[in-house]
Amino acid sequence: GYSPVTLLSARSFSPPPLERKRYLFNKSHTASINNLHKTGEHSQLRLNIQYLHDEREESILRNSEYYLPGGNLLISESSALTHRTHKIDAALTYSDNSPGHYLNNALRWSGGSDRSASAINLNGMGVTQEYRLPAQLIRNNLQYVKRWGERLWDFSSFMAYSSQPQQLTVEIDTTETAQQQDVTLSGFYTRNSTYYSLGWGSSSVTLTGVAEASLDRYESALIHPLLSDSTVGEMRSSHLLLELAPSYLYRGEKLTIQADLPLRKQVMQFGEEQLTYLHADPSLRFNYRFNPMLRAHLAYRSSHSLGNFTDMTGLWLLSGYRSLSKRGGLLPESRRSSYSAGFQYRNPISSFFLNSTLAYAPSQRNSLTSQRFIGNESVTGITAHSTRTNQLLWSAYAGKYIPAIRTNLSLNISYNSMKGERLQQGVLYPFRAAGWVLMPKLSIKLSDDASLTYQEAATLHTTGIGTQEESLRSSLWQVARQLSAFWQVDKRWQLNGRLEHSMNEISEGEKVKRFFADAGISYRHSRLELSLTATNLFNQSDYSYTLFSGLDRFETRYTLRPRMLLLSLSYHY
Repeated sequence: GYSPVTLLSARSFSPPPLERKRYLFNKSHTASINNLHKTGEHSQLRLNIQYLHDEREESILRNSEYYLPGGNLLISESSALTHRTHKIDAALTYSDNSPGHYLNNALRWSGGSDRSASAINLNGMGVTQEYRLPAQLIRNNLQYVKRWGERLWDFSSFMAYSSQPQQLTVEIDTTETAQQQDVTLSGFYTRNSTYYSLGWGSSSVTLTGVAEASLDRYESALIHPLLSDSTVGEMRSSHLLLELAPSYLYRGEKLTIQADLPLRKQVMQFGEEQLTYLHADPSLRFNYRFNPMLRAHLAYRSSHSLGNFTDMTGLWLLSGYRSLSKRGGLLPESRRSSYSAGFQYRNPISSFFLNSTLAYAPSQRNSLTSQRFIGNESVTGITAHSTRTNQLLWSAYAGKYIPAIRTNLSLNISYNSMKGERLQQGVLYPFRAAGWVLMPKLSIKLSDDASLTYQEAATLHTTGIGTQEESLRSSLWQVARQLSAFWQVDKRWQLNGRLEHSMNEISEGEKVKRFFADAGISYRHSRLELSLTATNLFNQSDYSYTLFSGLDRFETRYTLRPRMLLLSLSYHY
């Protein structure tokens, strides 16, 4: 799908392994208008207007440790972030579902503004950031399908225009000069596709054609005390994609084969420079049904992706304090292949289910590293490099229903292993990373009116990175347990509650444990419903967790939302 390019956004650290309601302070208001009008026996016109106002607050403390060749650099950073959004979305849709064809056209306009402000304390230095991100987007989506017996012709067309002026202002209490980044983005995008399908016997062939084009305009102006060149400029770019994708499908009594061969030509124009790429991304999949309960599959797939005009601007971009980059001269290109095999076993007689998948995905990517500052020290330089990554993934699921005690048992297991390289300060570090996730679940139906559910998610991350002279390793556990209960007392009264225990290993031998609890009660009489919900009953102040990449270690503390009571009254007409 299409989405506008957003270069500036308020930096929020990685979210903790908790539900958003545990740590976000939200104030949201929505309103909508819907109107449906029949224009004929098979056609209708629909108007939909929606308004959203959202205000989100979060308070964060992060201690970062960067392992550099000259020693370790420690950064302590606290941030209070406020994000406000106003958005209007209007859609006019016409549809015609006649016996011989189907037509649907949706015209949509979206407009609004995002404003974010954050107050940061960085090693005792005060920093304020303010983002202003107004935007509007106009989209039209057309779909037409025509059928002649077994033959089918489909045509789809999508067009979009976007306008996004973006501004960031950074003020530091130790300097008099403010840092400011202004970006203006506007662009037109269209994607048109058609396919023709023909079937005979157990086989069918589909031929799909795609034409995709975009025109983009980029302007940037930067005020920064450390930089004097490559701070102001503009770029106009265009992108053309032509794709022809034949596809073959065979459906036998037990065997299914699907083969695809998309052929793509991409032409990109960046100012005076033009780049042309030709590539094919074949895929092949076999499915075999041994019996009604056991199935297996084998699959191969390749993919190829390119960067966009933002990688070729040649200008400095301040996307946030401590995040300063200069792009230009190299278009990132990524190639990826994946091989997978799996099986699925379903026995409805014994109520036992089992499936598993194994996948191997090697990839290669060339890129241009961006400049990043920590304080006034650069930790990465502008260097072109190519990296390889080999990824292994395995997942399994087993489930069993025991009718005698009305209980469902299930277990999800997944494993992810990755081997690759990472560049930092001109040094290429090989790394290995792996992760296990175990998710058991138990659901008991105590009666027709009461149930009890226990589930657990245990995650183990291991990382190893380094050179022949030095190696860094980590191993961190995250465990979350939930116990939920539901009781329909009678036709009017309903009770529910949940207990949650969370354990996070923030360093070797050091763990943070937290308990959470929610409870709710509702009463219904005729068309009237009254409910009372209590969240974060234990009212703990913060939650800690750690991320470790091998070269960087981040310990983050989120301020938790205090105890909250919600009383709601609704009437159903």
